[in-house]
Amino acid sequence: PNRLLALDRIRQALARSGRTGRSVAVMYLDLDHFKVINDSLGHGAGDELLRIVGERLPGSVRPEDTVARIGGDEFIVCCDDLPREPGAAEVEAIAIAERARNTLERPANVAGQDLSVTVSVGIAVTNDQRRTADELLRDADTALYRAKDKGRSRWEVFDDALRAEAIGRLE
Repeated sequence: PNRLLALDRIRQALARSGRTGRSVAVMYLDLDHFKVINDSLGHGAGDELLRIVGERLPGSVRPEDTVARIGGDEFIVCCDDLPREPGAAEVEAIAIAERARNTLERPANVAGQDLSVTVSVGIAVTNDQRRTADELLRDADTALYRAKDKGRSRWEVFDDALRAEAIGRLE
């Protein structure tokens, strides 16, 4: 799925959350240093790596989760029907993110070379049906950039402190 379908799936997950009271998580994944692959091995190799990621990623998440490539080397995962209890949805989302990272970081043969790539992940979780799909995606993206700032090959969960930092940078 592309960005538009992914946003629709997030909206559907939020609507289901409103009926069930369960939580929704959106994960924003980015391949670390992907430009180096394109620059050194060429765009064909980069495309091949993206194809491999696109094949591996759905197998590392739950069958009901939505995986989408939204551009370049960026992917999102929408996980709904997560626990409502405080902290439980974050724990499950982190476990899914770790499985995805471990799967994607296994070496892949691209252009005759075994490449190991790392992945940074931003996670946004809500059980608040007033949140929109765009807000969840924005918050996951903000958490992703915190993960990259802290050294890459890691995950970060969005929180109110990240929102305050983003607003501070804007001001």
